[in-house]
Amino acid sequence: MTGHRQVTSDRWRLLLVGVVIWIAAAAMSLWFLGVWPKTTTGWLCVLAVGPIAFFVLVAVSELIGAVIGAVPGIRHADRTIEQRTVGEAVSGTRIAYYLVRFLIILVPVFLFSWWLENRVTPVVPGALRAWWLQNFN
Repeated sequence: MTGHRQVTSDRWRLLLVGVVIWIAAAAMSLWFLGVWPKTTTGWLCVLAVGPIAFFVLVAVSELIGAVIGAVPGIRHADRTIEQRTVGEAVSGTRIAYYLVRFLIILVPVFLFSWWLENRVTPVVPGALRAWWLQNFN
């Protein structure tokens, strides 16, 4: 009987941890995606879909980082910096390198988004836009 109680207790703990992680991911989706619900329906949508959207955002950012890291010149520079700073727990060289790498990659992204800004008009159905404005921000 004690073994059954332990299994049931472990399941409840696992369920509680899962719920806490889901709620934390929903909160992070509010922060990172920049939406704020105004209605009960909006809050339910955030609790239901927010964590999924947050994890998709994280997965896409990791994929982009892996693709950028696979570029031959960047891959070589990454290896060189890692070899130079392998014995250091916190390396100013590594921090400076990744900051410069990030800024070099960010400039073309900003230029492309600036160039594309007035050339593409977003297509949002009126009913979806009205629903969004009613429930969010």
